[in-house]
Amino acid sequence: MSSKPARPHASLAVRLTIIFTLATVLVILLGGGALYLFLRAGLANQAISGLDDGLHLLRARIHDQPVAQESRAHWQRALTEFTRPDSLYACRLYDEDGHLVFESPRIAALSASDFPAPARDPALRALHPVKAPGHVEQHWLLSSVYIDRLDGARWRVDFAYDNEYKHELLEGYLHAMLLGVVLAVILFALIGQMTMRYVLMPIHSLSRQVGDIDAGQLDRRISPAWPRELLPIVSAMNSLLDRLQISFARQAQFSADLAHELRSPLHALVSVTEVTLNRPRNEQEYRTTLEANLDEFRHLQRLSDDMLFIARTEQAEHQPLDRVAFDIHPLLDGLYDLFDALAESRQIGLQFSGTGTVYANRDLLRRALINLVSNALQYAHSRVSLSVVQDGTDSVFTVEDDGDGVAAAQLPFMFARFYRGDESRSRPGGTGLGLSIVKAIAERHGGTAGVENGERGGARFHIRLPGKPVADLQT
Repeated sequence: MSSKPARPHASLAVRLTIIFTLATVLVILLGGGALYLFLRAGLANQAISGLDDGLHLLRARIHDQPVAQESRAHWQRALTEFTRPDSLYACRLYDEDGHLVFESPRIAALSASDFPAPARDPALRALHPVKAPGHVEQHWLLSSVYIDRLDGARWRVDFAYDNEYKHELLEGYLHAMLLGVVLAVILFALIGQMTMRYVLMPIHSLSRQVGDIDAGQLDRRISPAWPRELLPIVSAMNSLLDRLQISFARQAQFSADLAHELRSPLHALVSVTEVTLNRPRNEQEYRTTLEANLDEFRHLQRLSDDMLFIARTEQAEHQPLDRVAFDIHPLLDGLYDLFDALAESRQIGLQFSGTGTVYANRDLLRRALINLVSNALQYAHSRVSLSVVQDGTDSVFTVEDDGDGVAAAQLPFMFARFYRGDESRSRPGGTGLGLSIVKAIAERHGGTAGVENGERGGARFHIRLPGKPVADLQT
């Protein structure tokens, strides 16, 4: 079942530019919106103040006029401020019987139903748009009040304040702000794109430098001359290159070692087979040849098993190991029973000692100890000992023999793959990987393996395993 290829993510520069632009636009909108609300509130207060001032002036004119002088012409003269074409005010006067007494020219665009119910105090309501035939739409602030005259009569006044200028001012500001937002989006998108390209230049340079490192140049490292924000990435990349170099070196060494070790037995198999086939042989001769070949095949099988074990152990070194705490005494008893007959046949005494609890993978630890004891039995004269002691939280396993020991120059190489020193320490049938497996198992546990010559002769091998995982010991 084929899966669709993953869609590439948007460019980091594009995403950062969008975020930068949106953040800038948001700041402009919030600031501009707050200023717009502040301006609208201020203009609304000015409009209300203008309405109150006009009502106060109109109230004074109506309240103080003598009754005998009243006429339509009189009101035209008395209310000059309300009759000019450029006046911000417009009004209608109704006497106590509801008859129209006076009407300013500009109020013709407003009908009586547009005004709120009259009250003694100004009853204000929001901006009220009115569009009369032949006129452009205008915005008014309306009020309807009763005014008491000197003669005791109560007149009704429908009063309007022209708020068109302030409305146009608000609309102009709003349009300018929206235009500014559009221009800001374009401007900051361009600035953000150029800024992001400049900021991301080190990343592109780092990418090119990493891309120049191929499998044949794993010894190269990325220089630390980068901006501080990229140093964690540089450090991680160099650590990755370290691990890759080690892995490639192990793989190359594994291939070289395997080819070297396979060459001799394969050459022997081919040679023996060719010699056998040169002329007719009897059944016994063929049997002898097949038995010799079988020994070589078994050697190759052990070699491949050991190499595969080491490869798997090294490959899993960064994965958690299944370890448990268990009593070491039953494991020592089992090992003693395993080697007792072989040691007795060689007249070698076994001495296994140790108690306590160890924290390890039981199967891997058993294999490591089998390799060490088996190796010691090959070179011991009369004695092999295995001891387990606790050193703090660590468990130390020591296998010692009373053989001829190891030359000082050979000690550093004893755990190397296929290493063979002098002939006295090269046992027939061995793969040369037993001690390498011991070291791999110890390191898999986060421990160490070592060797030195004993004080009374012979070789002393030891394994040190931590009582807890290394990660726990560091916390």
